[in-house]
Amino acid sequence: PMPPLVPRNGRELVVVIVARISTLKQDPRSLDDQQAKCLAFVQDCWHGQIRTIVIATQGSGEHLDRQELSELEEHIESRTIDLVIVEDL
Repeated sequence: PMPPLVPRNGRELVVVIVARISTLKQDPRSLDDQQAKCLAFVQDCWHGQIRTIVIATQGSGEHLDRQELSELEEHIESRTIDLVIVEDL
């Protein structure tokens, strides 16, 4: 079972949602679908206020020098977020 979610700031749960599609042939609406699925999961687990930060990307292959990865690392290192969630790894 997942441990209970507890906001660091005591008021709102701060969640980073990472959504990604690989190719131009994939429907960009998939990014919105991924975000909605992740948010629905969080709302099932936490019934208080939620602030979401969305990192949505499109590109073939995963490169460690992508700006979106740097942005995610900055959020994690800031220790101000409570949860990072993705639909599927």
